[in-house]
Amino acid sequence: MLCNFIGKEYRQERSENLDEYLSTKGVPWLVRKLISGKMDNGYFKLTKDVEDDYYNIALGTAKGVMNYRFQLNKEIIGKGYDGKNHKIKFYMDNDKFIEEHEHIEGDRVGETNDITEWSFVDTFLIAEAAAVNKDGKKVIWRRYFKAV
Repeated sequence: MLCNFIGKEYRQERSENLDEYLSTKGVPWLVRKLISGKMDNGYFKLTKDVEDDYYNIALGTAKGVMNYRFQLNKEIIGKGYDGKNHKIKFYMDNDKFIEEHEHIEGDRVGETNDITEWSFVDTFLIAEAAAVNKDGKKVIWRRYFKAV
């Protein structure tokens, strides 16, 4: 249920497979090293507007905080971490909160494979993003968040 995600602040404690995930996405080694140093300060906070059906989400890394105002199941246009505009949609799939990006600028125009699934396991909020390598093997970048 979406209400489980609303109102608390979460900070990232650890992550798994970031380098493997980025490699699978075709990111060059040097760029992966630069990115990995900026992706360990994750942040998540979801709130709901009292007066309407809009939600506000703050998603952060050491690179900065991305703030989006959205309605469930409706696309918005917003900047991604790459600094380019994306079509972004947030929705629920069973107990998972899904964040889906479609690139509409730059060299990745039309790509829709940037999807993060947020769910709870024990006391952690977990974010998972998957990529498939050329051999068909799925690599999952997993981040673990704790309430603060």
